[in-house]
Amino acid sequence: MEPPSRRSRGALALQTFGFLLSLGALTWAISLAMSEGNRENLARLRHADTGTLALLGAATIASVIVNGLMFWATILPARRLKAIDVVATNSIAVFLSILPFKLGLVTRVLIHHRRDAIPFKLIVAWMGAMAALGLAVFVPLGAAGLWAKSIDARWALAAGLGILLTHAIGYACARAAKRQRWLSRLSLGADELLSDPRVLCGVGLMRLLDAGLLSARFLIASRIAGHDLNMAQATLMGTTFFLITVLSLGGALGFREGGIAALALAMGMDEKALALIALMVSGSEVVISGLMAAGSCFIIRPDKLLARRG
Repeated sequence: MEPPSRRSRGALALQTFGFLLSLGALTWAISLAMSEGNRENLARLRHADTGTLALLGAATIASVIVNGLMFWATILPARRLKAIDVVATNSIAVFLSILPFKLGLVTRVLIHHRRDAIPFKLIVAWMGAMAALGLAVFVPLGAAGLWAKSIDARWALAAGLGILLTHAIGYACARAAKRQRWLSRLSLGADELLSDPRVLCGVGLMRLLDAGLLSARFLIASRIAGHDLNMAQATLMGTTFFLITVLSLGGALGFREGGIAALALAMGMDEKALALIALMVSGSEVVISGLMAAGSCFIIRPDKLLARRG
């Protein structure tokens, strides 16, 4: 969040390296999806049912909105923003997240700093809290899926207990940070937001809904491609998709699709079909978030905000 002139060469080199890696991963995923062995799936895609495509679009719209509402709810203990403004900002950031150098995150930060007058310190805490709450749901879901191998009572129990445990640990750490300043510094100030049980419960439930929507997007895309995934596989792919989005060095595009294909290869699944499915999920997100971002620009007017200094 410092001006470009202050960025270290090392950070820029790391971002550039990450961008090149993402391009390589994207090229690999596309080559798998377009390979000769995927001809039948590609043919099904060309003749996809309009209703099923619309369903994928609707699930993507819902996902972008729910993610925006999570941002809005997480900062409520510190600031009360308009929900529609935060959702609009999220639409723009999601669309730009495919670009390198974390431009989606940078744009989100600048909009909230310049439009909503939120100090950088609070924004860092806000982003940290969002990342922690996301990991607190998706890590237990992914771990339970790898362990149970199917969506059943064992999976539900393991995932439920895991999510309760991660949220309980987060709340306990946030409360402890009020007494231990080093813990507060370690959390980048996110403890001020995570110490509110309403945030933990509300955002946790919305994140579960988001996980369901992401799994549904993989299920719908697999139906379109004619390579039906079961619920356990769709949940695991959705979890991986989210985690790569959060942890990627450069833009999310490429890492996610390549990561899904690599996971499918490691698990003995059809990596060609999974690469195509991941590209469909990403492609629908780019199109939908792009349309939503275009409309959101009339609300946010990022052109004026980003042209402003300070």
